[in-house]
Amino acid sequence: MEIWQDGVLAGLAAVLWLLAGLLFRRRERLLDAVYLVPLSGGAEQLDMTLRELSRERALPVVLVDCGLTAAGRQRTELLTGGAGAVLVTPQQLTDLYTKKENAQGR
Repeated sequence: MEIWQDGVLAGLAAVLWLLAGLLFRRRERLLDAVYLVPLSGGAEQLDMTLRELSRERALPVVLVDCGLTAAGRQRTELLTGGAGAVLVTPQQLTDLYTKKENAQGR
């Protein structure tokens, strides 16, 4: 009798797990959105900023160089090595999204 009850409980747990997966799965984004993060000086708070942004949502991060020092640029390159963030100047920012829109046929 206990084995039967354990089997029923395991089956119910599996069904609940599947239902929760369907409810909480990530849906396709309706809007193209990115995080724009202006950086200046030594980019001292960049590690905390990237950590917080990764907790919020999985959106691309574009870092804008608004007067980074050489040490700040080096810190940015080290912190964004595998994070998928892009470092651009304000002039390159418009080119970045113009190219993406043209590639998507907009």
